[in-house]
Amino acid sequence: MTWTSADVEIVSLMVKAGLGITVMPSFVAIEKADVIKAVKLNYPAPLDYGLVCQKDEAAPLVLAFCQVMQEQAEGM
Repeated sequence: MTWTSADVEIVSLMVKAGLGITVMPSFVAIEKADVIKAVKLNYPAPLDYGLVCQKDEAAPLVLAFCQVMQEQAEGM
């Protein structure tokens, strides 16, 4: 998949609107770093993938999902 600046902006807008989180490759720049954050997933692969959510995310379900994904990725 080829990421365009429009794709990144759409993902950023969806996360900012509280519509959830996304999984995206690390080479996609996060231009709105003041609003969203990247959560790195540690696993052996040539590309780094991680989750993106609101920087000040407080929703327990989103935080729990990020934690579970980080734990699961360590075992990959």
